[in-house]
Amino acid sequence: MKSLPLYLLIWIHTNRFGSVQQLLRLAYAHVQMMLYRPFLHYVSQKSCAGKTIDDRSYACAAAGVSVSRNVVHITTEMKKRGLLVGAYWFTMYTTFFAILSLVYFVLNNPDKQGSQEILADANDGKDALAGLAKRSQAADRCSTALLVSPPCHRVKKY
Repeated sequence: MKSLPLYLLIWIHTNRFGSVQQLLRLAYAHVQMMLYRPFLHYVSQKSCAGKTIDDRSYACAAAGVSVSRNVVHITTEMKKRGLLVGAYWFTMYTTFFAILSLVYFVLNNPDKQGSQEILADANDGKDALAGLAKRSQAADRCSTALLVSPPCHRVKKY
């Protein structure tokens, strides 16, 4: 990391490297999300009730939720800067999986502190995908899946 040029280390929006920088951040977050994915069910109070959970497993699950929030933040920042492109399937599906992970956490921990902020992030990600839906059939399908899936109807939008 120390050998990288300064414009790749610091979050600076430049016309030349802004899009590439954000896509690199998203790719790194995607790798983290895939590493933590097997632990996601450890954040569920329902499925882990009465079981002894290893602290490391729970920490990995919590890190997975944190990374999913990071993916949504990167995507919404890209949307604000006009850097989201409907043809990039990678951006769409990474964001879609991050949103599903966040919704899973909120549905399984509705009374946990921070759940409403996580739900707000999931809604921000859903809005970013909806913005791509006009230009991409895949984004439209992802966006539609988030609208019609039964778990989304049980969670209030804040």
